Parts: sequence; structure tokens; C-alpha cells
Amino acid sequence: MPQKLAAAGSNAKGQLGIGPTQDAHQFIFAQFLQPDGVIKVLPQGHRIKRLASGANCTLCLITVRDGKSQLWAAGDGARGQLGEPKRELHSFAQLDIRHPCLDQPDAQIVDVAASWDTSFLVVRRPKSKDRVLAMGGNDFGELGRPACDNILTEVVLPGHVERIEQIVAGVRHVLVRASDGRVFGWGAARKGQLGSDEASKGVSLPVALDLSGRCTDVAAGNNHSICIVDNAKGTPHITVFGTLAALPDTLAPDVVRIYSTWTAALALTSSHQVLGWGSDFAHQLGRSNKEAVACVELEHSGLESISELTCGSAHCLVLGQTHSSPQVWGFGWNEHGNLGLNDGLSSIAIARQVWPAGGDAVGNAVKVFAGNATSFIVIETF
Repeated sequence: MPQKLAAAGSNAKGQLGIGPTQDAHQFIFAQFLQPDGVIKVLPQGHRIKRLASGANCTLCLITVRDGKSQLWAAGDGARGQLGEPKRELHSFAQLDIRHPCLDQPDAQIVDVAASWDTSFLVVRRPKSKDRVLAMGGNDFGELGRPACDNILTEVVLPGHVERIEQIVAGVRHVLVRASDGRVFGWGAARKGQLGSDEASKGVSLPVALDLSGRCTDVAAGNNHSICIVDNAKGTPHITVFGTLAALPDTLAPDVVRIYSTWTAALALTSSHQVLGWGSDFAHQLGRSNKEAVACVELEHSGLESISELTCGSAHCLVLGQTHSSPQVWGFGWNEHGNLGLNDGLSSIAIARQVWPAGGDAVGNAVKVFAGNATSFIVIETF
């Protein structure tokens, strides 16, 4: 079924891709620029694989019928985070990224991430090792090399890294999880988010994080990094670097995925519960009690299972299945309307349904993404 992208929240630089630049307090379908105008429904066979949000921009990775990938973007590109030319896009436009590692016909962008004003691409060829490209600002070493700015450059990881399973970015630092379970990071490091608090500002060359086993998932906040690590016995352990408190080991064995806002973390368990800990200043933990670690209150939602969870700067979206259809629920910061409820509330403490938003649904939600006061829902139309 064809896909559409519903967007809500902060939009000062057009990062929602909806055309106008006013904040959207309810979900509006994004526009995709074509040679003869704009469309709001992607062509048959085009699938949104990944979205990543910077301060005021959004990257959108799309796969097409022939298995190729396309990189689209909306928002602010003033520092080169959207490549050349430096521009501001109010609708999603396809980017033409030019770098030698993308010149080969079998080279594909397979993953993307974005920090404050820097974008990251993972490039893959079937018979070559994966490579990381960075473009944009370098205030804290985010480009993975010193003394450069506003350029497109390759980030060289230490040692031999054949395949990259995951790339995530916090506000000013970046983490890469390799297929062998190692994790590498670079960028802001003053708060210990890369394993040492000795860096005066940032680490411009990637370093390996000191882990006790193989990492299976990773997340990044403002001043912290979180890894799910399997020890020698195969038992999961949550390792935290930086300012966030650790999750008690007694809870870790049930955790299958980890997510992070700027100052808090959520963990999805094998029983489809969501544990939250850290700062709750904007109700991003989604519960009424003030315990250090507790479950997000979702019992009232009617969700029988959770398929996806995503965290923005201080809000979260949960995609789950009821007995009849998928629904999206949200909680946390809502100052820019990023939960799409159009109710004027600055934050939501207990999760509320945000999609379908009322009336007849135009399709089923299949993916959710959250950024800096922005929310996106991928809809498959009926």
C-alpha cells in the first residue's frame, strides 16, 4: 500500500516538510517535491525506512522498488548538514550527495542519524566494509576529525569494522554499533558520555567504548550513552556512560530495546512493558508516580503489544496493536504541538492516543519517529 508521512511539532525552518513554517499542533501530511510539483502520497513501492532529526532539519531514508535507497530531507541546511547547496527546504527534497564512496552503482545509504547540526550516513556495498559519512557542523568534533567544518567527510573508525548495525546521535555526540558488538563514539564527551570525562570539550576521532561484552542495542541522549550488553553468560546488562543513572541489574534481563530522550531513558521489555528512568521535567516518563524506575502507564490504552517506540528531545511515541488496529500513543513535552493533540497543553503526563487522531482513519500507522519537538508517523493508506 502507498505510504504517507504525518508530521507535527516544531517547524521554524520547515523541518516538518509540510510547506508552511508555522508549528503544527496537529498531524499534517508532509510534501515531497517532484519535478512537476509536490505529492503527499509516495509512489507505489517507495517505503520510508528511517527518519533522523537534527535541531531544525529532518533526514528521510526511502527505499524504492529496485532495492535502491534515496535520501530526502527538509529544514535547515545552513551548516552543510543537508549537503550542497546550503539551503532551507520547506518540503522534502531528494538530496544528491556526492562522495567517492557513493560513486559505485552498488553503493547504498542504509542508515542515517543526526545530531544538533550534523548529519551522518552509513554507506554499504555488498563486498566492501561499511563506511560512515558526516556533513555539517563540527563544534564538538562531530565530523570525526579535527579542524574542519561545513564539509562532507568520511569518519574513519578504529580497527576493522565490516558491518555497522546501528548509528545513533545525541545532541552533540554519535555512537556506532558494529556487527561484532563493539561500539564507537565521537563528539561531545565532557560529561563522560564516551566513557571518560577528561575531554575538555569533545573527541574528534572515534574511540571504542569500554564494554564488558557484546552490545546488542545503543541509544544516545544529551549527556549520556546507553548500551545493552550481553555478558559471558548471555545475560543482558545495561551499561550507561555519562550523567544518567543506571538501570538496576534486576530489571535488565527482561530488556530487549533501549531508547533515550535528552535526559531520560525508556526500555522495552520482552513482556511489552516500557520502563522509564531519569529526568521527568516534561513528563517524558509517562507516569504519575515519582519512583526512580517504573513502568510507563499504558494499561488504559488497550494496546495488546508494542511494535515500535521512539523518543524525541523530551517526548515519546508508542506504536502498538489493539484487538482491531494499530494505534499511536504519546506523552511528554508538547509545547510545540509535537504530540499532535491540538489542545494547548505544554506537556502530557499520562499517554494519550495521538493516531488515529479522530474521525475515520486514512490508513494504518506502520512506523513512528520523534525528534527535537517533532513527531512523524508513517501511514500506509487504504
